[in-house]
Amino acid sequence: MIAMTEALESERGVLGLCLVWGELAPEIRDALTPEMFRDSRHREVFTSVLELLKSQGAVDELSVTQALKAAGQLGEIGGPTFIDEICRTRIQKEHLSYHLGQVKRAHYADRMAILAGELAKDPSDECLAELQKLAILRSQADGQRIFDLSRNLPDYLDAMDKGREPTIETGLQELDRLLGGLKRGDLFTVSARPGGGKTAFLTRVAVNVAERGLSVLIFSTEMQAAQFVGRVLPAMAGVSAWKFRKGSIAGDDRQRLTEACAGIHGKLKIHVIDKARPDLGDVRAAIARVKPDVVICDYLQRFAKPRAENTTREIDAFMTGLKTIAIESKVVIFLGCQMNRIVDRDDGGTPKLSDLRDGGAIEAEADQVLLLSRKTKDTMAPVTEIVGHLEKNRHGFTGAVSFALNRELVDFGEMEPENAPNFKKVPSHGLVRKEAMAADAYMRESE
Repeated sequence: MIAMTEALESERGVLGLCLVWGELAPEIRDALTPEMFRDSRHREVFTSVLELLKSQGAVDELSVTQALKAAGQLGEIGGPTFIDEICRTRIQKEHLSYHLGQVKRAHYADRMAILAGELAKDPSDECLAELQKLAILRSQADGQRIFDLSRNLPDYLDAMDKGREPTIETGLQELDRLLGGLKRGDLFTVSARPGGGKTAFLTRVAVNVAERGLSVLIFSTEMQAAQFVGRVLPAMAGVSAWKFRKGSIAGDDRQRLTEACAGIHGKLKIHVIDKARPDLGDVRAAIARVKPDVVICDYLQRFAKPRAENTTREIDAFMTGLKTIAIESKVVIFLGCQMNRIVDRDDGGTPKLSDLRDGGAIEAEADQVLLLSRKTKDTMAPVTEIVGHLEKNRHGFTGAVSFALNRELVDFGEMEPENAPNFKKVPSHGLVRKEAMAADAYMRESE
């Protein structure tokens, strides 16, 4: 049976499309009836849509709001705020048929459950025939193609060759060799302790992807958009991030920043949403607006979760929903998350999947899981060596990769000097102690 939360999300998504793209309303009208909506509020909204179509009126957010208000039902369903929430959680047009099927399947499943109870009390032929009819309708609503390997393989291979999409790479060469490229629909999780480099890693990936001409959408739950700029610009210009934050930029540093700005402006398609507690609806709505290739969510623990009886089930519902969004929207999603404190041990132990904070569902839904741990214990060192343990990879190999975190520039790269030119700019003797301590504090604050 379809979970209640999944059915309600599909209901709201279908209504969102109806209100935002009114031309789709007739198609939705022909596919659904009001009683198919589990949520009574959704039922009222859809009934208003049907009445507008019957009167040949325009179907949009304003017209539906006015119709509900005129009928005295707007306050009962939650007011204009509820209508606005529906519009923000709309799905993409190409996914409409799937969500229509979800609504219908949930409706038929509910009716089958009721009939099954009646059949136990009254095993009549009429009741049994109705149950069988509902089972057929539910199966037809599924809309899934049955793939016959013996007959359909040549067609499948031909379609695959014609429609093959290039994989998306992180721009970190050793990691990409293990990954074998990321595919649209992948959910990549990177985990570390606070100050362990996960935000620096995600920022570097965002820049690398954007430099290849792809569009990136970033959900920054701890940094405002201006602070994110304070991460990207110093790294690209080779200027101390701490000095940039203080505003003590002059001479050559200012010239390098100006040149970096010129290299970014109009070229890097990076969109930043700095909302403190975004939810899955926010992610869907933003993807529909921006149409990115890559989505970065930094980080899991600060996202609002679907309500459930405990934290484990909330995380499970969130991860399932996020993976579904990745598949339906054909994007790669990078998700940052925290690790348990046990990883701070000094015994040189390798972090494991069990060290993930709020763990099992993260491990189950993610296609790739990268765990970051510091190898350099000296917090005053200009470059911190970080080992990335790729503990899960659905499409390729697992293994360890050495990264370098430049603490002055707050920039993430590979340990090999030829692949990380920014790290050559750090003097071998390191920063003076005062600046090193300030850079370390800035790094921890930004994570």
